[in-house]
Amino acid sequence: MTSPNGQSVVTVHGGGGLCNGQLEEATLTWQFPASVTTLKNGDPVQVNMQAATTKKAAGCEGAIAGKSFIHLIAHVETSALSAAERQQLDEFRFTGGTGTRAVPTEGGGPPSVSDTINVDAVASDPKKPKAFFGLSIEGFGFEYRFLFIYTQV
Repeated sequence: MTSPNGQSVVTVHGGGGLCNGQLEEATLTWQFPASVTTLKNGDPVQVNMQAATTKKAAGCEGAIAGKSFIHLIAHVETSALSAAERQQLDEFRFTGGTGTRAVPTEGGGPPSVSDTINVDAVASDPKKPKAFFGLSIEGFGFEYRFLFIYTQV
């Protein structure tokens, strides 16, 4: 398996007094410069992220799509997991990161950033064999995450 590079295209709808009834589009991409398919204790996980407004509405000129951004997160909320799943989870296996956001130029940029988290160097607990980090994509009325889940072997 190759590294899980990706892209997400979001259509943003204006409202609440900002570009009412208009649609714009933002494209957010990410690349892992090194493979993240197998990680060891202490390994860094770097991701390069880009954000661009790829469709502007007349009169808005990127005002709503420019509010979109992407960033790397080491600790992702676990409320969607069951109690049994949370018992297997080493929530703090991934550490660090600066929270740097890639934002389209219309939103004040920077449109291209890198961030790095690390796998904790301390040996993991065999009773908690799962860990994950995520990429968060957020903006004008939306928020979602891509999770990268690891199982200890």
